[in-house]
Amino acid sequence: MKKILTLAIIALIGFFIYNQIKTMQAEKIESDYEKIEQVKSMCETIVQSEYVYSLGSNAAQWYILELELIHANDTAPYNKMEEILGEDFKTKLSNGDKIFVGFLPYRNSYRIYVGEPEESNMIYPDWNYTELEQR
Repeated sequence: MKKILTLAIIALIGFFIYNQIKTMQAEKIESDYEKIEQVKSMCETIVQSEYVYSLGSNAAQWYILELELIHANDTAPYNKMEEILGEDFKTKLSNGDKIFVGFLPYRNSYRIYVGEPEESNMIYPDWNYTELEQR
């Protein structure tokens, strides 16, 4: 009887730990989706403003920016991005991949990348990133 009770308690503890881990993973993934939506909203604001033209002198060139640098760069577009996202915005997903944004001023277009700014890691407008499933 003691063995059965002990096994039942161990099974319950294991089940509880499994559920806690699964819940934490789900919360991290939800946080990643919220972060992506924040970045997307910020990009919409920047691309529709004059800030997109102050990224560089060639409006026909893609400007790829690592979001981690918004806290270190003191130029108008970076300051506006930091203002929109907030000073405490974490610029990485829960798996540690960095977030990059790309702007093409003359077309008022933008892209969002995760990990490395490559076509295979794009999450907007095309979702090619395989580490996180598209919603």
